[in-house]
Amino acid sequence: MAKLSVEQLDQIREIVYSDIPEGFIWCYYFIAYENPRTGEAYPLPKHCIKLIVKFYEAKKKGMHFAIEAFRESLKTTVFSILMPVYQIGLHPELETIIVQASDGMAKQNTGEIAKIIKSNKGFRALFPNVRPDPKKWGAEGYDVVNADLDYSDFLRRGSKTPSIMGVGYKGANVQGHHPRMFGILDDINNSRNSRLPREMMAVNAAVQNEIQPAFKSAMNIDVFTPWRDGDVGDINSQRENTLHVRVPIFKLDENGQLTDEPVWDDVWDPVAKKALNNGWPIERIELERANMLPHVWARMYLLDRKGAQGNVLKESYIHYENAEDIPANIPVYITIDYASVAKDQILKGRDYFALSVVGHHPNDYLILLDGVRKHVDYAEAQQIALSYGEDYQKQGRLIRMGIEKQGKGEDFGNEIMRLASWRVKLLTPSNKSKNFRIENELATLMFNRRLRITSEKNNYVGHYIDEYLSWDGLGTYPNDCLDSVYYSCLLAKGFIKWADDTGLYGSPIKRIVQKNPLHRFARRSRNARKQTA
Repeated sequence: MAKLSVEQLDQIREIVYSDIPEGFIWCYYFIAYENPRTGEAYPLPKHCIKLIVKFYEAKKKGMHFAIEAFRESLKTTVFSILMPVYQIGLHPELETIIVQASDGMAKQNTGEIAKIIKSNKGFRALFPNVRPDPKKWGAEGYDVVNADLDYSDFLRRGSKTPSIMGVGYKGANVQGHHPRMFGILDDINNSRNSRLPREMMAVNAAVQNEIQPAFKSAMNIDVFTPWRDGDVGDINSQRENTLHVRVPIFKLDENGQLTDEPVWDDVWDPVAKKALNNGWPIERIELERANMLPHVWARMYLLDRKGAQGNVLKESYIHYENAEDIPANIPVYITIDYASVAKDQILKGRDYFALSVVGHHPNDYLILLDGVRKHVDYAEAQQIALSYGEDYQKQGRLIRMGIEKQGKGEDFGNEIMRLASWRVKLLTPSNKSKNFRIENELATLMFNRRLRITSEKNNYVGHYIDEYLSWDGLGTYPNDCLDSVYYSCLLAKGFIKWADDTGLYGSPIKRIVQKNPLHRFARRSRNARKQTA
């Protein structure tokens, strides 16, 4: 921060204390982090300035504010850290509560606010009267005091709620606290709490029934990247008294359609592969997009919930089975899509060894339960297959193991058959194309609820859903889990292909072969002709 005269500082304070967009911008440059590469404050991006103007428009109208913006757009930095800092400087007697997906995340941001208030030279220059209250200054809540007022007089203007407080949405700490400045909800929904519709409903219920009633005296600010239809941000942004602003990674035209112009352009360093000011020039955008699944990119950067639901295979086809409703002794199929050499897989960055465990429910539908997806060498692949097979066989639950026959899978399968004490079948899709198998057979089973997915969280189910939603029919993205689960459906009797195997499945159904009653006479007739000759 440059050295200023008393007159200059007083002029700046006058703008800052006016509580207008220009005041926040001046405050930003006084307290902003310095770019180590330039030694200067990171410039405030234009899209953030526009958001600040919209924020003040909502504030003037007495409305709430919802910012729906792409990941790493500075939405949290500006509205969950710097704006509360600015407003605490202006109104030290008012309170703000920040709620996030976890206590740790919320307290990390409130800790950043506390550090600025306590130690930032720019903040102290602008607001010399606002100081930490040493009696109430800790991770559970940070209180400030107005040094221009008597301590006891100042306390009478406040409440039992700390000046700044951060909690996770599950925490009960919000109850009994009623902020009067801001109630901030910052990215409440995420992959840990909202992958399943049932989980998202529980998150929404906690927010609507326990958190938002405590925010009734404050301006509500929703800061979020979309997750799915009906998430917290989606619901709150549609309230009549909320000003909702969307900022995808590309600029919008006058009709609200995406252009190809980055919303936060910057200078790109091709050697370091970094943007000078952490911005998003087209080079960085293309680099990130190339390394991301399309449905994730659509949701996190284009703010496209429909794109996030799959372009070919739709999210609506996915049906979940409550984990507590799945029988503990459900019989299972184990199927393997074998990928050979770990070194080659990593170099290609594509093929995975994928093992699926699929249960066969007594009501005759399948449930994806668990599995393994990783780069492995031959020995590890063999160890995983034998370990899973032995475990489920000991439980008396293994119906059969299937291994894809294509490529080196046949050699791997033959070795497993030699070592295993359970039934192993080599599987082949015959002459069906992969697109037909995935789009016409696997997806149809899911659509008709004949193949469901456990609601219990595990990494394999997450990989399967990611592969399913990113499927484009062109082989652009990994699909090994899809293949492995498809082979479970093929192995299971009566789902893709009816296979009569009474010894394997214990089915009471027997195949009745109808013979031609004249067959033996026809043979005698031929013999008779020979004898006559």
